[in-house]
Amino acid sequence: MSGMSLRLVYDADAPGPPPHSGDALDRLDSVDQLVPALRQWLREGRDGELQLHGAGSACVCLFEGRVAWVRVREYPCNLGDVMRDELGVSQVALRQAIAHCRATGTRLAEGLLSLSLVTSAELRDCLRRHLTENLADLLAWSGPVTVEHGLWPHRYDHTYTFELDELLASPPTVSEHERERLTMVLDECRQRIAKLSLACIIEVEHGLLLHSHTNPEDDARAAEELLSLCTANLRRLTQNRVTSRDDPPEAMLLAEADGSSLVIQPLPWRPNWMLVLGGKAQLGRLLAVATAATAP
Repeated sequence: MSGMSLRLVYDADAPGPPPHSGDALDRLDSVDQLVPALRQWLREGRDGELQLHGAGSACVCLFEGRVAWVRVREYPCNLGDVMRDELGVSQVALRQAIAHCRATGTRLAEGLLSLSLVTSAELRDCLRRHLTENLADLLAWSGPVTVEHGLWPHRYDHTYTFELDELLASPPTVSEHERERLTMVLDECRQRIAKLSLACIIEVEHGLLLHSHTNPEDDARAAEELLSLCTANLRRLTQNRVTSRDDPPEAMLLAEADGSSLVIQPLPWRPNWMLVLGGKAQLGRLLAVATAATAP
């Protein structure tokens, strides 16, 4: 991986402004014209960075017919947030990896792998998800867009670049009817066990939080960390197919020494949607409530 390709992961942020060459400035009547324009530029093998200005500011890096980076300036999350939420990589672990790389002169990807914090596939998947979310945010702009083409004289490892169609996949959406049903499931769980620290529905394949209901009296940060750990492990199980067949994971039970328990129960009508209940309650009680709430 090249130095700049690593810097994207190292800084968990987009690259800085490139040296512009004074190339042509394209004007699009709307952001709807951006995807066809990107396809054309990729077919032409146009490398470099595209600076976009419209409802916000963004940059898109192209390299050898593939997309290397997408960053909307106003997008609130960086790659480090994605790695924390989806892989359970803590800020402490990220700092440890950065310190290791600085001490050994190695690249961050090598450091993350050598410390067994992530696999190459996990690193690529986190980057893909991050770029997909930024591209979706960009394509939601309204009004005209200007695109300035600039040179970006760095090479990227193709392992960490993407076909445009890989980044255009839409995450699942929840209809109003489905949201009402999920609310009923979570409300029933709350009525049966009032002291739940965590009650939510997660879509496993994309690692998305679809619906949640937390107790305002609980430690919100603790619930967030528990949810991040849960999502990370669900994604690992799904990717590794730790099931009897090629199906989503079945119910999982986790218990800690301090009396906290966590139950993960698939919804019968949506097996990739998982009910997650956590708190200081008996594991059997949590499982019984989760099973009853998700009954057809």
